[in-house]
Amino acid sequence: MSGASAAGAPGPTPPVFELTGVSKVYPGSPPVPALDTVDLSIGPGERVAVLGPSGSGKTTLLHILGTLERPSGGQVRLTGQDVSSLPDAELSAVRAYRLGFVFQQFHLVDHLDAVANVALGLLYRGGPARERSAAAADAAPRYIPSPARRRLGRARHRFRCCNRASGSNSIPSRTRFACGGRRFPPSSTAC
Repeated sequence: MSGASAAGAPGPTPPVFELTGVSKVYPGSPPVPALDTVDLSIGPGERVAVLGPSGSGKTTLLHILGTLERPSGGQVRLTGQDVSSLPDAELSAVRAYRLGFVFQQFHLVDHLDAVANVALGLLYRGGPARERSAAAADAAPRYIPSPARRRLGRARHRFRCCNRASGSNSIPSRTRFACGGRRFPPSSTAC
């Protein structure tokens, strides 16, 4: 990949993520080493899978890449900027404007529809609720596949109705969203 140097000639583009000698040790008796001098470079457009057995440091590595945890040693660079020692406020800004997260557990707020859950994530950026809602709704067409987009309006109604009918505290949010108003659990009434 190439970018422009100060003289205007093509120059190398920095990796999106670059870890140099990154380690993470959790305190305790004895201390638990989760990462030991990891060197990793991820370029623009690269797709990476993090694989390994349980306890091998996969989650720790992803938390450090996402600036959710700080390394015990080494450097973490995001597009050339060292983020491993930024103050908390600057690190929050990095997460708000330069990184996005998709968690294995969805961490959705039960009483909100899909767009409102996305808008909630924009709280980090600040701004009025109306602007966050508009931005979330505008993003939906780009990130939600066409067939799902067509059903989104109907799903919002069914999602809320299904939540009320099925006892929202007892069913995981992704299950309630997926039920789309169908009878789930069997004792609930369809919308």
